[in-house]
Amino acid sequence: MTATRRALAAAAAAMLLLTVGASATEKPRPLRVLVFDITYNARATRAVKTSGMVPNAHGFGTHNVAGTGTAEQQADGNDRGTLTVDVIAATAEGALVVDAAFEGLRSQPAVRVVVFRDGRLSWNPAQPLSPAGVRVLPLLARGLVSEKDVSPGSSWTVAAPPPQKGELTYRVLHVDGDRATIEIEGTRRTSGSDEYEHANTLYATDLLTPLSLAIDARIRRQIGVDDSLTTDAHLVATLVSDTFAKK
Repeated sequence: MTATRRALAAAAAAMLLLTVGASATEKPRPLRVLVFDITYNARATRAVKTSGMVPNAHGFGTHNVAGTGTAEQQADGNDRGTLTVDVIAATAEGALVVDAAFEGLRSQPAVRVVVFRDGRLSWNPAQPLSPAGVRVLPLLARGLVSEKDVSPGSSWTVAAPPPQKGELTYRVLHVDGDRATIEIEGTRRTSGSDEYEHANTLYATDLLTPLSLAIDARIRRQIGVDDSLTTDAHLVATLVSDTFAKK
């Protein structure tokens, strides 16, 4: 069994034991609790190509000519609230089992998520994970800076998890003791979807957590041959409390 499969099996077993072992009124006592202040803004633009007959633009004659165009519809989504992450378990392979809940304009109850060592996330697709959870949780991965050269100018690349293609590159811009400013940039692609993201985080290398995060992402989904949806999102997260923080 490969290391990846062992990690998957161990994390899945941890999730199963914790889910079955806790009753509806009894919640496992978390090993660690982190709370992030979140600001999220997104604009979705749907573009549909159209074709048909349009007036002759040159004014010669009265007949119409064939033409094409694009009809666009836009929708904005903004939110402000808190993301609470309860760390329920840590596996020997470096994965974390967490409960992530968002409280804001669009609150979402706690969702149990496995955060793998390389930053991949796994959760029950029947339980939607908040945009804040999707963006912040990968930075809690135990292997994000472990065994990396975290010095100014250093960088490393992480491949997107299958079935995605692409990669994320991490660049260390500045280091002050156990605080590192890291830039994250990359593209991930799946069938019918492309995502580009750029982020900066102030990361605590001693606590293995982001202290702040600002991320811009553009996601383009091809709905049909002439129909696409592009979402531009901006998220800012600030750690406001951590039970592991130094007193």
